[in-house]
Amino acid sequence: MFEAASAIIDYAFGTLNLRRIEAEIDSDNVLSGKALERLGFVKEGLLRQRWEINGHVSDSVLYGLLAEDCDY
Repeated sequence: MFEAASAIIDYAFGTLNLRRIEAEIDSDNVLSGKALERLGFVKEGLLRQRWEINGHVSDSVLYGLLAEDCDY
């Protein structure tokens, strides 16, 4: 997974010349947060009670990665 995500990030910044990539995950999904941080993403915020699905209310954690963080 890490290699595939790294390739997508390289393409986004190197070929598409994007300035920023964002990710939003459920706050209970700790492993996804660790994976994003391993890729260089920075936790930027928490949206409390963002979603309600089948009566379950959950928060979202926002992550961001800038091209300048990756030397592009």
